[in-house]
Amino acid sequence: NQLSHNSTLPECTLSTCKQTQTQANYTNIKVSDEHLFKLSSYDKVNQRNPPYHGPYLVSSTGIYRGKRIEYQNRYLDQFLGIYYGEIPKSLRKPVKKRFNYLLQNATKFSPSCLQSLSMTRNLSYGSFLMTQDFNEDCLSLNIYRPDLRYGEKRKAIMLFSHGGSNQLGSGSLFDGSILAAEGDIIVITMNFRLNFHGFLSSGDDQLRGMFGSRQAKRRH
Repeated sequence: NQLSHNSTLPECTLSTCKQTQTQANYTNIKVSDEHLFKLSSYDKVNQRNPPYHGPYLVSSTGIYRGKRIEYQNRYLDQFLGIYYGEIPKSLRKPVKKRFNYLLQNATKFSPSCLQSLSMTRNLSYGSFLMTQDFNEDCLSLNIYRPDLRYGEKRKAIMLFSHGGSNQLGSGSLFDGSILAAEGDIIVITMNFRLNFHGFLSSGDDQLRGMFGSRQAKRRH
């Protein structure tokens, strides 16, 4: 059965996903700072029909368990809320996320980055943003990939950066599942720092977001 996924990993629970060090055998896993994501599969163990616990992803930041959905007789893997940066400290430059050796659950979106609330009043998804969880610890990716066990060929990767004039928005607004299935590609949506945390502006034509910081660098 090509959908069976054999693994030495325990079933994902609060204790096994967050508190217990992963005990697993890997095949062809290479964690490198030069490549953000190295997709891998787990070794098969000598069991006939072990329980299926979800798709896995190994990256330069850790080992993740995602969730699987079905779209038009095709299976897709989703890995949501994968942090690529440490918690930012005030206006300092973000630091890359350190590798975590614990198995992490990647089935829910992370909080959205802090928004410019004055810009959400006339937007169709403004109410959605207003009800979401916001936090400075928001630097995360959402990955949508076709089931790799249909073939191990390399797939194109599409990185989607949401709109919002660098003042509002979130990667969770856009579900990349259908695009990944129809295009047979890996789709990644992302959160990035917004408003004064990432694109400080004077609110007029004098200093426009990153343009202001570029001018400051030139002068100093």
